[in-house]
Amino acid sequence: MRDRFGAFRQHAFNLLGAEHSRRSVSISGPTPLALVYPNSYATGMASLGFQTVYRLFNEQPLIKCERAFVYEGPFAHFNHTLESQRPLNEFRIVAFSLAFEMDYVNTLLLMKEAGIPLLGRERRERDPLIVMGGVTTFMNPAVMAPIADLFMIGEGEVLIPQFAAAYEETILSGKSKQALLQLLAGVPGFYVPAVHGVSPESAVVTRQHLDIGQHPPATSFCVAAKSHLDMFLVEVGRGCGRGCRFCAAGHVYRPFRFWPVGEILGEVDRFAQRGDRVGLVGAALSDYRALDQLCMDLLQRGHKIGLSSLRADRITAPLLQALAESDIRTVTLAPEAGTERMRRAVHKNLSDQQIIDAVERIAASGMRNLKFYYMIGLPGEQEEDLQAIISLTRELAGRFTGRSGRTLAVSINAFVPKPWTPFQWSAMAAEKEIRHKREFVNKGLKTIPGVEVSRKSAREELLQGVFSLGDHKVGEDLAALVYREEPVNQIYAANRDWLHRDKSQGERLPWQFIDCGQDPERLWSGWQQSHRSMQEPDASPAS
Repeated sequence: MRDRFGAFRQHAFNLLGAEHSRRSVSISGPTPLALVYPNSYATGMASLGFQTVYRLFNEQPLIKCERAFVYEGPFAHFNHTLESQRPLNEFRIVAFSLAFEMDYVNTLLLMKEAGIPLLGRERRERDPLIVMGGVTTFMNPAVMAPIADLFMIGEGEVLIPQFAAAYEETILSGKSKQALLQLLAGVPGFYVPAVHGVSPESAVVTRQHLDIGQHPPATSFCVAAKSHLDMFLVEVGRGCGRGCRFCAAGHVYRPFRFWPVGEILGEVDRFAQRGDRVGLVGAALSDYRALDQLCMDLLQRGHKIGLSSLRADRITAPLLQALAESDIRTVTLAPEAGTERMRRAVHKNLSDQQIIDAVERIAASGMRNLKFYYMIGLPGEQEEDLQAIISLTRELAGRFTGRSGRTLAVSINAFVPKPWTPFQWSAMAAEKEIRHKREFVNKGLKTIPGVEVSRKSAREELLQGVFSLGDHKVGEDLAALVYREEPVNQIYAANRDWLHRDKSQGERLPWQFIDCGQDPERLWSGWQQSHRSMQEPDASPAS
């Protein structure tokens, strides 16, 4: 064991040694806190949100925050932090940053490996305080309510200083964890299951968001060479104003906010090093009116740029030029559906012609690779919509992959309903339906030269659906399965009826005790409008 720990310590030193500091982070407070990203280091350090939370915790004078991840290979069973290589159960506070529902399983496995009781009611004063935050907790904390002691519902810039102040007022003054939880239960943005209940009947917690006039855009505290994004990240905006009916980011991050170009450039000038590739972060980058100018300004400062997926109707010649000068050879688009009718139904208002025009511009710019994301299993979907995915892709491939060496990668993803969207009332397609539709589409796509299709797991998508829409009983069952070391996909069988039926307007939903800033009537109206759009004729020439 000593040899294995020595090897892990060297592994931690190697990861830390490949991080290049961009912002000073002082790890010196008296209260040890382990911030856990329950996925790989490469994924976690590519998350600007995770990097920001780490910095924010360490900016609190009383907190000493270290990081832990799901380690791979020979270190798969280690639950230690990188900075001190201490196990999680030696920390007073263990905070989990939850960005993906499927990370719930890793969260419980890490706690079990560390010897931390999984259920909140089983933990005692000497056990770590379990705190959870991140976008999945904004949407639906109910699943993890039996597990966590405390949820931060909202954005860390607002909540972390309040948490630190409450911790100082109670724990560091000799009071109990219960006193801390009672205090925070009365503060907006904090959900305390032991006080509020694991299944509250009405809204008790209001999601908190920052005022961009009071905070600069977030940036990386380091560039991690061994992450999925070896670049300096800077935030352009939060949320999205498009209102796609399936997309949580456009709803739970309201209000939709962009920072001015000058503030973004100011943070880059202040913290980035000349020559850094600068990754622009935001759910709606294409809608940033000054995006072209921002990219050109960054190039003039000696930076190359990195972007996530783009809207097909917002791809301009200057933007493509900036991508080419940054040595970017891949552009990602998300048509979501094959027909205009289905795109109207999900409020992804793109015509086939707009997508075709975008692909022609991308092809003319010299890009080598193009990625497309589609969904299957959407409410109201017909076989003609699936056939249209094949037809549209064939049309686009003919305009893009004609030159040698070009590829068009396609990802076919099952639709998973998300809380606080108009589709929160929608049924999810059954496993047999998902498999049949994916096989139908993949078979057609494989006949198109130059098209590569990624593999997906229907069972994993269904489990994601259960975690997305589930209640506290799902969390209880998950904890029991992890304790017994049994397959967690057994949860699906117990929740399939709930997952595979539409919900009614008056039906109680597990997450409705959170006030996420959304008007339920507006969301319901969007759900009804999607049904009306499904009945309209489709004008897509490619279908």
